[in-house]
Amino acid sequence: MRPGLTLIEIVVVIIIVAIVAAVAIPIVDTRINEARLNASVQQLQIIVRACEVHRASSGSWPPNVHWGVVPPEIADNLGPVDFSTTPLGGAYDWNGPGTSLSAWGISIRFVRSSDAPLTDLLAVDAELDDGDLSTGAIRMLGGRYFQFCVE
Repeated sequence: MRPGLTLIEIVVVIIIVAIVAAVAIPIVDTRINEARLNASVQQLQIIVRACEVHRASSGSWPPNVHWGVVPPEIADNLGPVDFSTTPLGGAYDWNGPGTSLSAWGISIRFVRSSDAPLTDLLAVDAELDDGDLSTGAIRMLGGRYFQFCVE
């Protein structure tokens, strides 16, 4: 008898690996999505708190800035939050005094409405607000702005 594996043994090993992968991949994918959602919730809360601290100390909200740019007034209170990208895609956009939007707050701005991951945005809204993107403190504005409104 020669040393080595038979074709049947190799096929059995491949089938076992495929079954394990079929079970593990959806679980890992779910965990990755949960982590993205949790990171989004935490980052939005950090940004809102930083803006509220600024308002409490200065008496006004930070002025409007271009999307992807951190308002200098809150930069020291943000920690590792990067305004140029978010866990859900798009970029953060502080819409403060001087904006053309109907409400002030922190937005996740998407280039196109079709870029907005509505299922994920609804999950974030359910965690932070009322689960309805047309009411409450978190709303979709113009289809491209997922905004946590502060005023």
